[in-house]
Amino acid sequence: MYDVCPVPADIFVFKDSQGRWIDANLSALRLFGLEDTSWHGKSDEELINLAGFPSAVEVFMRAGRMEEGAGWHGRGVIALQDGRQKKFAISWAPAFRENSLIDGLILFGRDLAGCPEAEKDDYGNELLGRLLVLMFSSDSLKARTTSFLGGIHSLLPAVTKSSVFLNSENEEKTLLLFAYRNLDLPLIKFCQKVPYNWCLCGRAAAGKRIIKEDVDNDHEIRFDSMASHGHVVLPIKYNDIVLGVLSLHLKPGSLFSAGELGLVDSAANIIGAAIRYDSRYKKSERLGMDKALYLPHAAALEEWLDLLAVAFEDTEDALTVTDPMGKILMINPAVTRITGYLPEEIIGQNPRVLKSDRHGSEFYKEMWEAIKKVGRWQGEIWNRRKSGEVYLEQLTINAIKDRTGNIINYIATFHELSCSLERQAALQGVQDYDPLTTLPNLPLFLDYLKLGIEAAGRKEKLVVALIDLDDFTAINNSFGFVVGDNILKIVAKRLMTAVRLGDTIARHEDAFFLLLRDIKSEDDAMVILNRLMEAVSSPIFLEGREIHLTCSIGVSFYPSDALIPDQLVGTARIALKKAQTHGIGHIEVFTQDLNKRMTSDLILLYGLKKAVSDKEFILYYQPKLDLLTRRIMGCEALIRWIRPDGVFVSPAEFIPIAEKSDLIFAIGEWVIKEAVRQAVEWRDLGHPISVAVNLSPKQFRQKNLVDMVKTIIGAAGLHPSCLEFEITETAILEDEEDAIGILWKLKKLGINISIDDFGTGYSSLFYLKQLPIDALKIDKTFIDGLPDFEDDALITSAIINLAHSLKLMVIAEGVERDAQLEFLNKAGCDGIQGFLCSPPVPAADLLERLKNRA
Repeated sequence: MYDVCPVPADIFVFKDSQGRWIDANLSALRLFGLEDTSWHGKSDEELINLAGFPSAVEVFMRAGRMEEGAGWHGRGVIALQDGRQKKFAISWAPAFRENSLIDGLILFGRDLAGCPEAEKDDYGNELLGRLLVLMFSSDSLKARTTSFLGGIHSLLPAVTKSSVFLNSENEEKTLLLFAYRNLDLPLIKFCQKVPYNWCLCGRAAAGKRIIKEDVDNDHEIRFDSMASHGHVVLPIKYNDIVLGVLSLHLKPGSLFSAGELGLVDSAANIIGAAIRYDSRYKKSERLGMDKALYLPHAAALEEWLDLLAVAFEDTEDALTVTDPMGKILMINPAVTRITGYLPEEIIGQNPRVLKSDRHGSEFYKEMWEAIKKVGRWQGEIWNRRKSGEVYLEQLTINAIKDRTGNIINYIATFHELSCSLERQAALQGVQDYDPLTTLPNLPLFLDYLKLGIEAAGRKEKLVVALIDLDDFTAINNSFGFVVGDNILKIVAKRLMTAVRLGDTIARHEDAFFLLLRDIKSEDDAMVILNRLMEAVSSPIFLEGREIHLTCSIGVSFYPSDALIPDQLVGTARIALKKAQTHGIGHIEVFTQDLNKRMTSDLILLYGLKKAVSDKEFILYYQPKLDLLTRRIMGCEALIRWIRPDGVFVSPAEFIPIAEKSDLIFAIGEWVIKEAVRQAVEWRDLGHPISVAVNLSPKQFRQKNLVDMVKTIIGAAGLHPSCLEFEITETAILEDEEDAIGILWKLKKLGINISIDDFGTGYSSLFYLKQLPIDALKIDKTFIDGLPDFEDDALITSAIINLAHSLKLMVIAEGVERDAQLEFLNKAGCDGIQGFLCSPPVPAADLLERLKNRA
């Protein structure tokens, strides 16, 4: 049956925005007779006859006027070079960068002549085209693949579960689970790593599709949810190189028709093409790799080894490698040293981000004409660092060609030139102004402020305001630095229009500095500042997008707040930080009370750093009471900070500061170590007890958390079941799927897990039932109202019933009255914690309680 429709030799051609070929798969080159020709950089008109289909440029322009999802799908006849004609289903899709800018086009063609069913399936061919558009959008490769699998479910209703496995970089002949739809949690857990030739997925990695009508015992892994299902596994290939596999579970007894099998074969090919495109033209985030690019097959690896032979790391000269379209693929450390850009900031960008605007278009035109003619250019050029500073460099650009003469990369080497006195004098004027907006920079602003203070004396008021664009980093991340720079230019012009003649606007990084002279009152200043906020918030129409901005402003007054330029800017900065705590679009005026609060936080931060190094912390322990036995069932470790002067600092004061400063990692590690040490000490005294430790949201996401915990309990010799972690709903809700993975790793160690403050978040019951947890802790806010407030009583009873239905323990927090205890006991609560039993006490005091187990 399946021989009726053989595995399709789908064609893929990657084009730039002008419709020029920049890459193609072997099937396309063989079909069009282009294997031995120089095709790179040429148009369709020069290579093949696509009469009857829209041109690449036409599709590109159409996509440029639309959002992602634009594309073209159709069918027709293509005339081959040998005179034959073949029927094809053709789809065009725009290929997007990570910043949502269209990078080029993908042509996808299905040869319909070999499969009669495929030729008739207009719906299937069009839907494949839509999936192609989806697979080349600007989302991450993982997100696109997951959405793509959802499209397969829509296309083929018989599919019940789907997954994509990709080759491991680090382990030979091993597949790693990359994306999935509708997989059960046990299946996700056990399919993280699949060796070649192990189960159906591993066997398909040999390069042939596998079809099973009813999988029963023919599988190495058995789960209840896997019983009796059809299974189709297809290799994901590009140019005959296996990159991974596409696995599809079908309803029991289901089989694909020949046409449907052709569709899923083509779907696997599309995934392979997307991996190829990402590996060559986009920064890849595949499997969380640190490397800039994923090398999908041996040929690509050979290309990169050739490059690396030239681009060695220890050269003193800065070295940049780009693709034929100018996208930066790799840099050496000298680039960061000279320009200030980190690899993750500049890889994927065009070298135009370094442009100083000191050279006209003719300069660059002559440069590229020379490169095109002789393959090389050398000369002096003005560029700018990330800080905005302009510098002079000696630059050499070489074109790198493959064996057929096609340019595959450009390599640029440069070093900074020390300026002569004449050049320094010429540069001085440039260095006083921001090269992007032509506004004064911060040093020149401070000079103006100094002059303003001297002119004002102590009688006139001056206003210094610091204007920060809210979430501007998100603008750069979403639209790219080029769009971000254009927005800054527009904002600069609007601010200049909104201020009065004689006022000064300057720019430093993504913030603007304002100096207002001759201000009579605070109200006068507010009128101008509100006008500035309105100017910023007006919609910006740029490249077909409508962009909305807001700003936060910190304000300082001379002479009441400070008397010298640096202090005035500093007090405005303090006010800005306060404004940003209110959210977006807020103005904050500096006051001495505000200064005291900010100073207090800084002093607390300094003291906290010292407390970490000097070990000024101690743990108190609050027991948990088993309501059935009325004996201690465990305890919670609670940190206390006792300063050298004997003063207790409340955790409510210092924990938020620790979270903001990342000190929470050092503090959290100490708490775990100390709690484990104490649990071992109690065990050795004959009182084994489970000790619970709170994990903050930030600590919960700590990359080495699981390894750190494993090391601590292993070194101490504590049984993992004697350690419990309490995690809030908030920590889990930040990324439920990621949280499930972390919790399963902790659970695998044997550690108990509780959800703290349950009921205060918005937990999804779908995720809750998948969490490997042992207990729910009802938040104190519900316990406080017991038994008098009906809502609290209903919610508490519902939580207890829900927990028991999920076979979880329930602990009530903050129990302080006998009436609360009586209600909880009748409602079936398993345990309580609160001042009614005991406040948090030192370890020695709890030991006395443990001796009596009461």
